[in-house]
Amino acid sequence: MPCVINIASARVPGEMELRAVPSRPEPLYRLADMNRRALVFAGLLLPMAAPLARAASDVEVIYVGGWDCPYCVLWQKKYRDQWLASPEFQQVNWVEVDVPHLREAYEERYWPGELKAVWDQIPRKSGTPRFLIVSKGKLVFNAAGADQWERTLRALRNVLG
Repeated sequence: MPCVINIASARVPGEMELRAVPSRPEPLYRLADMNRRALVFAGLLLPMAAPLARAASDVEVIYVGGWDCPYCVLWQKKYRDQWLASPEFQQVNWVEVDVPHLREAYEERYWPGELKAVWDQIPRKSGTPRFLIVSKGKLVFNAAGADQWERTLRALRNVLG
């Protein structure tokens, strides 16, 4: 059992003694209270997270960019917020392959798992920002350049029907 050493006055004036006093500090929260609070907190957050948890889609839009790419920064400033708020965004799986250096954007290590199959389908592995549309695992649209975003949206609307 943990204990705290208290200094208490001895019976003899002027002398001090050390005495071990068992201590059981009161916990700030009991485990049962913490579990209840966590459950209530999770219950409150779930409705707020619902818009983020979209239904799985057969269509993916993949953005390929680099942190040091001026055209990527331009696209992000001009279009990204509008895209994230758009109805089309709600209907697709959005993937960002956004790497520190644009020259690394097409390195295989940044395309793990299922993205590797998409990487294999890209005919020319250079140029950022690049916008890819994948439907049912097949690359159906591929365009590079910030000025290609409007064209990408038109192609996406055609794919979505």
